[in-house]
Amino acid sequence: MRRGRGRSLFEAAPPEGPFKKIGKDAVRGSLFVAGDLYLLGGSRRYKRFNKEEVGTMTKGARDFRGKGRAFRGIFGGESYRRLAALFGFQERFYRRAVGDLQLGPGGRALDLGCGPGGLSYALAEKSPADASIVGADISDDQLECARRGAGAFACGLEFLRASMDELPFPDGHFDLVMTSMALHETPPAVRRAAITETARLLRPGGTFLLVDWSRPRFGLWGIIWYPFCRWGEGNRDNWNNVYPELCRERGLKLKEDDYINSISRRQVFVKEG
Repeated sequence: MRRGRGRSLFEAAPPEGPFKKIGKDAVRGSLFVAGDLYLLGGSRRYKRFNKEEVGTMTKGARDFRGKGRAFRGIFGGESYRRLAALFGFQERFYRRAVGDLQLGPGGRALDLGCGPGGLSYALAEKSPADASIVGADISDDQLECARRGAGAFACGLEFLRASMDELPFPDGHFDLVMTSMALHETPPAVRRAAITETARLLRPGGTFLLVDWSRPRFGLWGIIWYPFCRWGEGNRDNWNNVYPELCRERGLKLKEDDYINSISRRQVFVKEG
């Protein structure tokens, strides 16, 4: 049965709990600050972290060496989804990311770096039964979590293990390609290759939805996350807002540019031709 728009996108959404809004904000703020202190170790720590992560990958994951972070264990799957919810990445965020974008009859969409499936779910809940959505990620834990909720929607929804810069689909296969909070987790070369792949996979007139960190706007979360957005090595492209130029060079024209919250920028591009 197709899930109604007013219901949770997730199979096992965390309970609301007894906290009032101010209490929730205090908890989230503390987590943000703790995250900043950890992430701001500079480029040396960032590089060491990725090196250690690659070194501990399972044998089956080594094909994706150097492709970016493969979230797993307590930072992957259901644990990741619950943690992300504390940071504001809940149903409301993903629905605002999708906005008024939707698939028509027989439409096809691709979600790059899909994680536990939030963005795919938000599109799926308003897609017709003959539409199809594919989510791609390099993390088995994330994909396993995403697959658990795939059967709750009327449209076709599947998740596969693939890197966003090397995708097994023919040219012009998709009407919509989208990505949310994923590009900054990949090396610069992978980001650029992913945008090249996006341009290849979109049909003429197709849409590319890109959501990621950017220069924070004034507000509580913008202030809290400012150090990470400004100095985190993985966010340099986001801070400098290079994506419109990278997309323009690949035939993708900027159509919409706004913020979902004080740190997350939403940009919509259309493939020319």
